[in-house]
Amino acid sequence: GSRVYIGRQEYFNKITQHMLTINSGPLLISGRSGLGKSALVCNWALRFSQSHSSTVVITHYIGSTAASTDLSNMLRRVISEIIQIFKLDKEPPKELSELIDAFPAFLSEAGRKSKIVLVLDALNQLDPRDNSHDLHWLPTVMPENVKLLVSSLPGRCMDVLTSRSWTQLEIQPLSPNERRLLIVEYLAQHGKSLSDSQISLILSSPSCDNPLFLR
Repeated sequence: GSRVYIGRQEYFNKITQHMLTINSGPLLISGRSGLGKSALVCNWALRFSQSHSSTVVITHYIGSTAASTDLSNMLRRVISEIIQIFKLDKEPPKELSELIDAFPAFLSEAGRKSKIVLVLDALNQLDPRDNSHDLHWLPTVMPENVKLLVSSLPGRCMDVLTSRSWTQLEIQPLSPNERRLLIVEYLAQHGKSLSDSQISLILSSPSCDNPLFLR
């Protein structure tokens, strides 16, 4: 069914501003589970690619499929997309160690041809074998013209990302007004409505600052 997405425009604006700022470095989206980080990242990437058609946006949503959590698969998929978009006469490497070595080089090549935004959502959902959560495969500095947007839950990935001192945007729980708006919009999409007192009753639940609970 259709999902309600409260845009939370302030976050969209902050991500866009960061991506359009020269030398701003990678951006890390953080926050506890259920606050809509993946929905935010996905909706932002969609809108940004529509409104900035000269920038190539490459997205990988870890956990969206079983194969998406495998580090080799992810690197191969991003490299293959770069090859395809820029019609490079190259093949993606087969082995993980070769993929890790080639990854920064392919990003550099892409950055020489266009502005790039690479989106890697939910790093904490990577399969932890190959020490993937140590992020040894993710360059600490992006090549010129390449912007990186990553998101993660607290844990090993987040600890490593935090140690890199990248700019962090922490998603906050919904404010009371956002909660009310979310309920009204959700009901409207399903052809229903509630009285103000019924809505107030729902809003009094402590779980209500979490968009997943409200759904």
